[in-house]
Amino acid sequence: MESLRVMAIGLTAGFLGGMLSSKLATVRPVQAESSSVRAQRFELVDESGKLVSAWGRFDGKDALFFFDEQGRQRAEFSFSRSSQTHMLIFRGADSRLRVTLTSDLRGKSALNLGDEELESRVLLGYIGDDSPSPNSDAWGLELPKNGVLSSWAGIGVSKDPVSGTQRAYISVLGPNGKMWHAPR
Repeated sequence: MESLRVMAIGLTAGFLGGMLSSKLATVRPVQAESSSVRAQRFELVDESGKLVSAWGRFDGKDALFFFDEQGRQRAEFSFSRSSQTHMLIFRGADSRLRVTLTSDLRGKSALNLGDEELESRVLLGYIGDDSPSPNSDAWGLELPKNGVLSSWAGIGVSKDPVSGTQRAYISVLGPNGKMWHAPR
């Protein structure tokens, strides 16, 4: 009988405690004051406070940057409002360019690949010139000489700015230091 009484008191106390706690600790949903968060820059840091990535406006570009353990920039995705250029960049541990993908105002895109010695080993896509014009339309694969746009070799297609006709080309730097082009 005593155990029955202890059990009844325990059940009653548990029931009353549960009812009381639900009244005292009612969780109310938080109402958001706005449907957006506004800031000029966002930074993600790791557990020790080191910068991992940053998103914001930097040097006239809207950009998302990623950093390594030493704080060096390793990757970038950006858009320049002034030049209307999109860029995706990957850097090596030495901070030199390894991969650059660009798309400009006219929708011309290029992929540039580099290594630890040269930031430009291979260029694939739109081949710009020193004075680009709206009629400029040369596409190809270029192997830059010593990382600059004078090439060891290239193959591609370009549009004649006057007639508008497409023509193929191939260029190779000979052992004598002279460029061979076809068609001539």
